[in-house]
Amino acid sequence: MSVTCVRSVALALSVLFAGPAAPPANATDSGDRAIPFDRNTAMWLVTLPLACIDKLHDAPRSRGYLYESTVTLPPGFHKTRAFYGCFDWHSAVNSTWTMVKVLKMFPDLPLARLIREKLNEHLTADAINGEVAFFSEEGNKAFERPYGWAWLFRVYAELKSWDDPDAKKWAANIEPLAWLLLERTMPYLKTLAEPMRIGTHQNTAYALKLLNEYARATGDKALETAVTERARRFFAADYGCAPNM
Repeated sequence: MSVTCVRSVALALSVLFAGPAAPPANATDSGDRAIPFDRNTAMWLVTLPLACIDKLHDAPRSRGYLYESTVTLPPGFHKTRAFYGCFDWHSAVNSTWTMVKVLKMFPDLPLARLIREKLNEHLTADAINGEVAFFSEEGNKAFERPYGWAWLFRVYAELKSWDDPDAKKWAANIEPLAWLLLERTMPYLKTLAEPMRIGTHQNTAYALKLLNEYARATGDKALETAVTERARRFFAADYGCAPNM
């Protein structure tokens, strides 16, 4: 599954799950209306993350100037990593969010059993403990910050707000990783001097949007305040700007 495909799914779902919106005042045809989200759309969308959630990340292809390195998979990686599928870590995380969101909205979907099976396989306590151990290593403390972290928080928020036995278990399992990264997010925001404006997932505005959605969903006022302050400082005066400059 390509990175473009994964990102398209995540972006589409972010819009669709925001809820029905009233058409603009100048809407003249159905093309201006919100896209309806129903079982058929959910079925189509959820097949994409299901197709990649067990597909391993590609091995690193970079090489040094003088030395070459050999990469190997750690033994039993599927028991000590939760997000090893799809294109990369954040793609696996937002694909997990897609599965959670679809299952939450359509629990009787024909693919519901398979979705639960995959979430049970990936969101085990051991796998999340392995993720915590990885992020606790000195060289990995900023890995996937802030975009990947924000998607992890979205997964956590969806699970915490879902009255479902499996969701409660998955939320409890994922909580140590969520709290570890949340503890690092506030200091990161306070020391962030300049935004990334490139038109990819590294864009600071996109990460702030996701963080703000998590903060509002969970009532985290401190995080919401920090995100709002950074957003206003970085972007309040922006108009007519080139996003890739």
